[in-house]
Amino acid sequence: MSLLNKKILHAACIAGVCLTINGINAEAADYEKASELDISYDVSGCYDDIAALHDEGVRVFDTAGLLSDEEREALGAALDTVSENTGFDIAVFTAEDISGYERTQDYADDIYDNAGFGYGVDNSGCILVMETYGNGNAYISTAGDAIRYITDRGIDYIFDEIDNGSGVWTYFAEGDYYKACTLFAEGVELLYSEGISEDQANYDTETGELDPYYEPEPKKRSLDPLEILAAIAISLIAGILPVKSVKASYAMKGEKARANGINQAYMAASGYKHTSSSGSRFINKFVTSRKIESPSNDSNSGHGGGISSTHTSSGGVTHGGGGRGAR
Repeated sequence: MSLLNKKILHAACIAGVCLTINGINAEAADYEKASELDISYDVSGCYDDIAALHDEGVRVFDTAGLLSDEEREALGAALDTVSENTGFDIAVFTAEDISGYERTQDYADDIYDNAGFGYGVDNSGCILVMETYGNGNAYISTAGDAIRYITDRGIDYIFDEIDNGSGVWTYFAEGDYYKACTLFAEGVELLYSEGISEDQANYDTETGELDPYYEPEPKKRSLDPLEILAAIAISLIAGILPVKSVKASYAMKGEKARANGINQAYMAASGYKHTSSSGSRFINKFVTSRKIESPSNDSNSGHGGGISSTHTSSGGVTHGGGGRGAR
């Protein structure tokens, strides 16, 4: 199905038009096919089927049966909207087990790379993988431009903080899988709307290289030791002579001597007598206080920004991402 046809189909569904094939809702039938794929124990054998269903507009592959039919379609529509607003390819996968994989990261990256996900020349997008085995695992894999928007801090926000501090991981652990998935969609769109922060940089965890999105300003040339010593010498020579002259003029030694003589003559003529007690008395004191506001830290505003840790998948593709769980 072409991109234009996908948009027409999506618009028709939003308008409440029921498009059917053999009397069965087309989207419902495709989501049902997606839920029957064996991505738990034979994910490599499902890549072509995943790609074909994704070409038909499927974004929810609920093979663990965590969502109802209505929830799958509603979530799919929400992911369609996020994709249209961000330009990212986006999808959700659920599995009972990721057999053959030690890390959810590798599993998610392989699905993304081998099932043809991603839009544009950089194959930009992100997917959420949720595994129910044991205490559960969840992972967000990012690629292309999505790495810049969905940073490490942004992933932490999605998993731990979105929805007043609950986060995707809390709802997943409590068994509210639909809520967890919809918050993932909301989080991706929010991070995209906030843009790429000035401090964003991709950090390659394998090579240690840092790739900032915004080029830093060039450093000003520093003075070498000889230039510093020369500058100090010139400053001293230029400053000492005028200072001595000004200091001498302000000392007013001649004026002080004349003033002292006048004071002595005045005291003698007036019968002045010095006393040691001044009789001072404390009257009152006034204290004025004001609150000093803490300066705002604009660099930490928003929910993303900072470092995006990246790695290279088994297919040689650069991915970002992060997750929760034992693996």
